[in-house]
Amino acid sequence: MQAATSEAAATVEVVPPVSQVQGPLSPRSARYERIIHKRSSEVRRYLANVVSLAVQPGDKGGIGIPGMSAVGSNLYFTIRRAWVPSGQKSKKRDIVSIVLAGYRAGYQGEGQALLGGPARNAFAYDMRYVPVERGAAGKIMSWDRPDAVELALQMELTAERSMRDGSLLRGRFDLPRFWASFDKSSVPLVEDTPAARSAALQVLHPDYRGPVLPSLRAPGGVVSVVYPEVDGIGIGFGGSGGTPLASTDDQEAFPDEAVMLPPCAVLRPSLKVGTRFDKGAALADFAPRRMYPGWNGLLNVIGEAQAAWLLRDVVQASEIHHNGRVLRPIEFCPEGAKSAVQVVEDIRHMMSRRGQPVTQVVHSRDGSALSGSTASVGFDLKSLDSRWAHEFTGV
Repeated sequence: MQAATSEAAATVEVVPPVSQVQGPLSPRSARYERIIHKRSSEVRRYLANVVSLAVQPGDKGGIGIPGMSAVGSNLYFTIRRAWVPSGQKSKKRDIVSIVLAGYRAGYQGEGQALLGGPARNAFAYDMRYVPVERGAAGKIMSWDRPDAVELALQMELTAERSMRDGSLLRGRFDLPRFWASFDKSSVPLVEDTPAARSAALQVLHPDYRGPVLPSLRAPGGVVSVVYPEVDGIGIGFGGSGGTPLASTDDQEAFPDEAVMLPPCAVLRPSLKVGTRFDKGAALADFAPRRMYPGWNGLLNVIGEAQAAWLLRDVVQASEIHHNGRVLRPIEFCPEGAKSAVQVVEDIRHMMSRRGQPVTQVVHSRDGSALSGSTASVGFDLKSLDSRWAHEFTGV
C-alpha cells in the first residue's frame, strides 16, 4: 500500500465510510465516532504523516518477571494511514484508510528474532468504520474485544497529542528485547559475536554510564592491600592485610576477600589502602577509556587474552538470574541459544510504571519506520497477511 508521501497527499481528507450501523449508536460507539471522525482538517493532515506502535501483553509462558514471557505471547498494534482506491471513476479521489494491524514475534535462530511480517500478522482493520457490536465483519473491528478497541483509540489520541507536544515524538521505535533462557547448570560459554564486541567498545567509551562489569565490582568493605600479580592486579578487603603470598613467622596473612582486576585496568584514584567501598562499586575501568578505532584497535592496546576477558565480563553483566535460570540476550549467544530452554520476549521498557502500554509515535510519511532490523530483531510491521491484504488494495 502506498502511503501518503507528498505534501499534496498529506492534505487528503480521511473520508468516513457510509455508516454500517443502523439506528442510534451505543454510547461507546458514539465516543468512537467522535474521536475518529470529528477531527479538524489540521489534525487529519498531521496524522497522515505519523505511525504509532503499542503492545498488548499476553499471559502465555510467564517466567515470573512482569513484562517477560514466552516468545510470541504479546500482540503489537500499529496504526498508519494508507491509500485505498474509492472504487469510483477517476473523477473521484482516493481516500486514506486508517490501518490498524496486529503482529506477533518469533525466534528465527542465529541470534535473530522476527517481529511481524505477513506470517505473523494477526489482524488488519480499517478504523474509519465504527466497530460492530458483535461478531466478525471483515475489516471492521468488533466490541467483542473492547480492550483492543480501547487500546487503538488511546493510540490515536496519543498520536493526536503529539502534534501539540513534540516531546511525544520519537526518532525510532523501541522494539521488544529477546533472551535465551538456560538452566543455571548448563549455561553455554560466552561467544565472540559482533554484538558482544560492540557492547565491549561501548563499555570503554568515555561517556559510558552503564552497569559495572562483574570483575570490577567491590565485594564491600575496607581495602587492606593492593598487590600486583602476573595475571592481574589483586585488591584485598578486610582481614589482617598482606597478600595471599605474604606470611608471618606463625601464619599466612590473608585478606577476608580479594578481587583480581585485569592487568590493563585503570584503578580509580580513590583505590588506596584504608578506603571503604560499597558492595558493587566500581574499583577501576577495565582499560583506558577512549574511542577505540574498532575491535582490532582495542586488541592492539590490551591484547587478545584481555579482550576475551572483557567479552566475558560484558556478556555476564547483561545476564538476568531468576528462579534457577540464566537469561542471556539472544544477540550474544546465536549458537548457545540452540540449547536454550526457551526464548523469552521482553516488553518491560514498552510499558508504563503502572503496567499500561505506552504508545510510541514516529514521524514517517512513507511508513519506513515500520520495517528494518537491529542487532537482535528484524521487524516488518507493515506487510499484511494475504487473508485480508486484499481489503486494502495495493498492500
